[in-house]
Amino acid sequence: MTASRLELDAPDLVEQLKRLQAPQLRRVAIGAARVALEHAGVQNPILEEALRTLDEGHSVSEELRSKVEEVVNELDDRYFELQEAEGHFQKEHGPSAQAYCRARAANAVLFAVHHDPFEAAMEALYEANYALDEDTDLLRGLVRQLTTTLES
Repeated sequence: MTASRLELDAPDLVEQLKRLQAPQLRRVAIGAARVALEHAGVQNPILEEALRTLDEGHSVSEELRSKVEEVVNELDDRYFELQEAEGHFQKEHGPSAQAYCRARAANAVLFAVHHDPFEAAMEALYEANYALDEDTDLLRGLVRQLTTTLES
């Protein structure tokens, strides 16, 4: 079995996700995406609509999913353009680093809308981790908070 991307960075989070039910996993995916968007300063009505749809307990339509993917592609392209312009002199907090975080945050939303709640949570957390400058402890706290809230 191939390890997931998140298992390489935070195997403990993957083990925690394996113990959760679908509604909890969906909450984690949505929460991770929201935290990533906020941290990266991404405000996009399409991404918000996708998360709102999930929040309301609905599946995201293929049309909306395609729109989310377009936003992701635009942000990824912007990151690659800036990275190429900066060359090997990329600054840790420069324009391409900020664009990278924005693209990762949008990708967290794209993965949050995945039809499988476990994959959605795992991949949204992975993308959020990089949007948050690899603050895995913040994500651990988020998972703990969201799953405790649902259990009470």
